Amino acid sequence: AYDGIACKDTLTIESGTINVNAADDGIRGKDALLIRGGNITVTSTADGLKSTEDEDPALGQVTITGGTITISAGDDGIHAESDLNVVDGNITVTRSFESLEGTRVIISGGTVNATSTDDGLNAVEAGLNEFSVSQRAVIVVHGGTVVVNSGVDGLDSNGAVAFLGGTTVVNGPTAGGGEGGIDANGAVFFHGGTVMSVATNASTLAPSTTSRQGWVFADLGSSRSSGTVLHLASSNGSGLVGFRAAKSFRTVLYSSNQISSGGSYDVYTGGSVSGTGIGGMYPGSTPSGATRLSTVTAGRYSGMNFGFGSGNWTGEIPPAASGTGSTTRTTTTTTTTRPTTTTTSTTRPTTTTTTTTRPTTTTTTTSSAGGGACSATYSVVNQWQGGFQGEVRVTAGSSAISGWRLSWTFADGQTISQAWGGRVTASGSSVTATNESWNGSLGAGASTSLGFIGTWNGTNSVPSVTCTAG
Repeated sequence: AYDGIACKDTLTIESGTINVNAADDGIRGKDALLIRGGNITVTSTADGLKSTEDEDPALGQVTITGGTITISAGDDGIHAESDLNVVDGNITVTRSFESLEGTRVIISGGTVNATSTDDGLNAVEAGLNEFSVSQRAVIVVHGGTVVVNSGVDGLDSNGAVAFLGGTTVVNGPTAGGGEGGIDANGAVFFHGGTVMSVATNASTLAPSTTSRQGWVFADLGSSRSSGTVLHLASSNGSGLVGFRAAKSFRTVLYSSNQISSGGSYDVYTGGSVSGTGIGGMYPGSTPSGATRLSTVTAGRYSGMNFGFGSGNWTGEIPPAASGTGSTTRTTTTTTTTRPTTTTTSTTRPTTTTTTTTRPTTTTTTTSSAGGGACSATYSVVNQWQGGFQGEVRVTAGSSAISGWRLSWTFADGQTISQAWGGRVTASGSSVTATNESWNGSLGAGASTSLGFIGTWNGTNSVPSVTCTAG
């Protein structure tokens, strides 16, 4: 009765400026909540954004495909009874008990900044004991940027946590015990992307041996204070990543395409960081002026194992989320207010949801420029009306490369609005992308990914891509 905006079916927000100050939940769609755009600010005593249908497994979703959203919540920042999908948009949770919660939390793009007193991102299956291993619950990052500052677990899943792309930075708990920057009852998979978790326990269990991407774990031996600068570097002194701690920590877990399983990497403290920071992480920062503390071997874990499933998770890692958020029930919108609740909203009289099918074709082209060879595979990760998420996977040939350059031409007027993992320039329909400082050097057969959000109208054909090694 005291929700800011509530709907008994599916609530869709297309655009507009919406400010909600609610005595209970901020914005609630019972069957589903779909946000496609707008500038939304929510202050609530209970949950910020919410979908509550828990009887029909096809409903109870929250899907965000665009917009700028700021949430201050007394309970969950965003709560879904089933899937919580972030496809695009800019989401900031400044206050919450748990920031994002659902049975499956799927981040496919956009930016998420989550601050919580308990868990940052939480995947939980209703009805299961908190110590049980759920084969349904999963947190998966396909793309975008996720930054978490949590009082308890950074990413907490009763099932699995999987990284396939994007950038994830976790400033985890300062307490020990069974709390961790990454905490899964089942398994943790590193299959892609860049991940930095820093906490007293950076992870509560060893990453799965089936992970397709390398990772390193380092225990500094004692707690380090906030403001401490940490560096990881290759054995030849080349800087991989720097980190400036926002609070005390003891261990760090890092994964990227620069880490080779079995390789040796040096841990430094001190000095300064350089470049552009993401949640305290500075890719490519060099350990100038720092002191080498230890050497670690990629793929060796020396932390605490609190995982209840011992890595035996057989559930399904869901694909990148669709941007439609479609449901099988009629979409209606209703608004209820309490006298002390101020709500300003922009809605349309009717909402039509269009589901599109993304192309499945990919194109690979190989070329060289005296510095080895590389191949590029272009794919449409997911697609919705008027927008899509694309990825170009770059793979070095039989010898190492020190850089790469991609070029392609869109045939149907597509444009790129946001990119990560590379520097993109466009001139008309022609697109050029070059590596970042931290993902240009690839060993023989190693890969990295350029991700982007684009627009399309009518046709979204897959272009032919040329990869030139530098």
